Amino acid sequence: MLRKLTALGVVGLAAHTTNVQALDFDSSVFTVNGFGTLGAVYSSEDNATYSGPGFNLRGAGANDRLSTDVDSRLGLQVLGKFTDKLTATVQVISEQNYDGKYAPHVEWANLKYEITPEFSVRVGRTAMPSFMFSDSRKVGYAIPWVRAPHEVYDLLPITNSDGVDLTYKFQTGSVEHTLQAIYGENVADIAPGMQGKAKHVWGIFDTIAIGDFSAKLTYQEQKLYFGSYKLPNLFGQTEAADTSFMVIGAHYDPGQFFIGAEWAHVKIEDPIFFRDTSAWYVSGGYRFGNLTPYVTVAEQKPKDPPMFGYSLEQRSYAIGARWDFMSKFNLKAEYQYADLPANSQGQLDVAQIIVDVPPFGPVPLPSPDYKPGENYNLISIQINFVF
Repeated sequence: MLRKLTALGVVGLAAHTTNVQALDFDSSVFTVNGFGTLGAVYSSEDNATYSGPGFNLRGAGANDRLSTDVDSRLGLQVLGKFTDKLTATVQVISEQNYDGKYAPHVEWANLKYEITPEFSVRVGRTAMPSFMFSDSRKVGYAIPWVRAPHEVYDLLPITNSDGVDLTYKFQTGSVEHTLQAIYGENVADIAPGMQGKAKHVWGIFDTIAIGDFSAKLTYQEQKLYFGSYKLPNLFGQTEAADTSFMVIGAHYDPGQFFIGAEWAHVKIEDPIFFRDTSAWYVSGGYRFGNLTPYVTVAEQKPKDPPMFGYSLEQRSYAIGARWDFMSKFNLKAEYQYADLPANSQGQLDVAQIIVDVPPFGPVPLPSPDYKPGENYNLISIQINFVF
């Protein structure tokens, strides 16, 4: 639980449609598309759980060595084009939630008004534009890996927010820019009876494209609360946590192969939920017809030691492959080896016990059954589809 609390990163806003193919039910107004993943994950660690990025309750390991809860999801998206300038997007996803249930939730619900072909305003619930693959991180068919690299993408586990963004597109020579400025807030359920809340969220994002090369620059800030906007709260916060988040990423894909990397940093200034962590990954793959093998190296490295529990530091090495075996379907498989330093639980969830620790009072501490610093292996397999 402590890992999930401290992993709550910066919340921002944006909206784009996913890279899935559309099925029209009314070509004059509406477009419908959908996506899904059927996945299974095996973990070699039986005293801690791998639940993936976000706030999943169950996963592979201590719950079950083999779990279908980490990656499996089904999504449906409706795009309404009411005029040449006014459109609406609604996306609903059913996936494992913080309570372990699969009740559908609204991932996106927004209105977009195009003031000029280059300048638009979007209001409502939108995808956050923080990473290179923010729009498609939940669409297994659209991303090159089994899942977006955990070490980096879990620095910002919340994937949407409510507010407004301004988008401006322009070109300088052969360079295309998409600038976004955002403001809003977010409320996320992170565990039964527990919420993370962010207010005064703002951010600036620049996406750059030059032919087959693209790059991303991100900077965000927010005021972060746990449990209540009223301070002090039950978690001992006396002031809102000032939080900053930044990303630098690049991706090159001329068709025959791809190579990409992202670096991210989050800082939460709070005596209880403090965090000062950097993370990165480098990944590349080569396409042999319908088969695309790939490799990924990723690392998350906290600057400061944890107050309670173990370090989250981890470096992982993954090798996998994507097979597009038929139209609108692909099969992915991946082996990942996670290398943990001493006193680290890496990206695992460790069961907590409540201990009275003066002067903090009752605090969650890791279960004595788990031994930190032990490396672990993950084996993942998926079928992804769009419709």
